[in-house]
Amino acid sequence: MNERAPRGIVIAALLTGASAGSLACAAVASDAPRPAAAAVVRSQPAVEPAVEPAAPAGAATLPRESADAAALPRVILEDGDVPEGANGAPVERINPAFTNGLGRPALAGALDRDGVEDFFIWYDGSILWLNSDHPEDGLDGAEGTLGVSDTAEFVYSPLVNGVDSLWSDQGLVLGAGMAAPGFPEGSTVESINRPTMTPAGRSFWVSEVRTPLREGMKRRETVSQVLYTAADAGSSAIEPVLQSGDEVDGAVIAFMNGLRLEYQASDDGEHVIQVANVVDPERGRAALPAVYVDGTLPMRRGDETANGTFHDFDLVAINDHGHYLASGETDADSSGDHFLAYDGEPVLWESNETLDAVLLPQAVVEGISIDNRGRAVHAWSTQGFGTEYLFFACDASRLADSTTLLASGTKFDFDGDGVSDVLVLKFNGGNGPTLSLAEQDEVYLEVELLYDDGTQVEAILEIALPACPSDTVAPGPDVDAGAG
Repeated sequence: MNERAPRGIVIAALLTGASAGSLACAAVASDAPRPAAAAVVRSQPAVEPAVEPAAPAGAATLPRESADAAALPRVILEDGDVPEGANGAPVERINPAFTNGLGRPALAGALDRDGVEDFFIWYDGSILWLNSDHPEDGLDGAEGTLGVSDTAEFVYSPLVNGVDSLWSDQGLVLGAGMAAPGFPEGSTVESINRPTMTPAGRSFWVSEVRTPLREGMKRRETVSQVLYTAADAGSSAIEPVLQSGDEVDGAVIAFMNGLRLEYQASDDGEHVIQVANVVDPERGRAALPAVYVDGTLPMRRGDETANGTFHDFDLVAINDHGHYLASGETDADSSGDHFLAYDGEPVLWESNETLDAVLLPQAVVEGISIDNRGRAVHAWSTQGFGTEYLFFACDASRLADSTTLLASGTKFDFDGDGVSDVLVLKFNGGNGPTLSLAEQDEVYLEVELLYDDGTQVEAILEIALPACPSDTVAPGPDVDAGAG
């Protein structure tokens, strides 16, 4: 483990034109539930440092014992750390952190055990699961997306004897080559992707399924995508939530690439949002991108917006009240076509937006999350300048009132000597979800750090959220909390 100053206190960030943790938040979004879900008709079938924002030389500092320091970011895990349960091996690789209903972070990563990668699940400060502790199961690797319940049940996707699989704390749930639940006899699962878990332990994931066809037909098989769910980690009752061939709002989920990997289930498991490709006879024969929400398609390619028509969709998030966020792009000029929408209506646009005094020129949304209080976090990358920003909104329906939490190029002073010790080079997100906001008062972000000794590491930052006008009491056991 690298010897550095204690990381429990992280000193104030330098942000260009923004006040980190500004409290200019609007009233919390309404928690009124959205309309009841419509029915689905199912048919059987080389790292470079980011450009640093201009700022005065040096880093702003606070006394190490300052009460204000408790509200500043801190590193909770980074490359080189030896967490509890690692059996002496250092962390070699980490992925974005996900929170459960208690707001506790979990992530998948790998240890360096004498030159061999040993994959693990880290939860709330210690190793929860090590592949190497179970050699009899033939476990190897781990997808970056996973889920952990409030009672520390978990689900993730390793290779089991070389086969793509879904594994829980109870053992094997499903694997490639096994019979596909809910499909005709002879259908097999081909892949397991993006496993997640609700606070109560219900799991969700996306699979590809192959179904053989009758003899004499031109095609020998159909290829479907399916969003599966299981009631708990050890459940054998696996059911499709959405799949290729389903009829939704007059359209049909396509068979080839019909469901994308971008989806989220609400904490209570009652709401689902997913990016899909659908065929609508009224719009032609081609499969077109759409956003599925609870049996409806409120956003489709070709729908009018204030800046062109919807062209494609990227990230999605939904809460227990059915309110949702979605990002994507329109067919408008490429310098201003990327957007972030709330409940189907684009609210923020690249280039035309100034959030907390930060201009977003040619920017792309990199991460989104909405919690059950109606708060939201969203990350943007400015393509022209290479700077990334993390924003927070007390009210997801008023994203324009967002305040800046962090920017790449930020410097931190760990030891309070007035000289920066570490630079945030960039945000790391990989190919999956990057943000997970619970009802507590922190959000976790994977970043790349450059220390003043030249060491460059991946790390997870815990970032305190500003207080909102409605935050008169801290959430307790009676609050319906979740991962958002």
